[in-house]
Amino acid sequence: MSAVAGETRAATDVLVEVRGLVKHFPLPARGVPGRRRHEVVHALNGVDLDVRRGEFIALVGESGSGKTTLANCIAGFLDPTAGAIRLDGSPLVEAREGRRRVSRHVSRRALARDVQMIFQDPSSALNPRQTIASALLEPLLVHKVLDKRAAQTRVRELLSLTGIPATMGGRYPHELNSGQRQRAVIARALALNPRLIVADEAVSRLDVSMQSQILNLLLDLHRDLGLTIVFITHDLSVVRQVADSVVVMYLGRIMEACAADVFFAQPSHPYSNALIASTPRMLREDEQLQTLEGEIPSPVRPPSGCPFHTRCPLAEERCTEAVPPLEDVAPGHRVACIKA
Repeated sequence: MSAVAGETRAATDVLVEVRGLVKHFPLPARGVPGRRRHEVVHALNGVDLDVRRGEFIALVGESGSGKTTLANCIAGFLDPTAGAIRLDGSPLVEAREGRRRVSRHVSRRALARDVQMIFQDPSSALNPRQTIASALLEPLLVHKVLDKRAAQTRVRELLSLTGIPATMGGRYPHELNSGQRQRAVIARALALNPRLIVADEAVSRLDVSMQSQILNLLLDLHRDLGLTIVFITHDLSVVRQVADSVVVMYLGRIMEACAADVFFAQPSHPYSNALIASTPRMLREDEQLQTLEGEIPSPVRPPSGCPFHTRCPLAEERCTEAVPPLEDVAPGHRVACIKA
């Protein structure tokens, strides 16, 4: 079932609610230090999203589609320009476009107990002067969730949980390989027992064998701990292995959202079709790999109407007139296309 807002479900089934989320980044004026131009980067343009409790949801799309910006807003690293985010029914942040003041109901420090991120580069995510055990111990002591003795026991549990030998706890990040460093980052993200994990391209820096190991670890944690995971990637072969549902983003908007098996078997949006067709795979002798032609438009001056119409093979005049709403085409399947 889709994670996009609009489905009929029990309210308690939804962990994260995103409503009307907009994020603009003002551009500095050229040649005038300290001044800003009226132009902005339209990173998010009205995103509505529900993430169900215990769901493994994949956010996919090309670079510049808004995936990481959305994740950073949910995790509290960015304040939205407009819109609201709720966690388990409680407001996290609310903003109205045109007003400077953003109402943040939960501090980033408090939010860290419920929402954690796993970043793309494990080397930069770990302090090179801190042992792995110390990196895992720190959040437990900073947030005062356990005394020192209990925290040390928890560190040993986290090492075991993520497949890191206990002897490696005293090592520094540079003494581990990239897969082991990413396991350490995952262990640290689990330290406070968060309700949501956001993994931003968490396996893109790893070789194929280590990718498989980390994906299997995330799947095991998802199953055994009942974790809710938002997994950001541009690699659809990875999505096929792990995701319950898929949300396709393009130029700051959601184009399609549905169950993962439906996405790969019956995608409805032309952009989804193009992404799947251009995914590297074994081809028949008479088959050629299709490519998505053109480049994603500038988010500073996004096109009118459907944001994908400048590259869409099915585009017609009316596609330029209005942004198509995200609508149901089947139970749990929503698409933003007038031809769906």
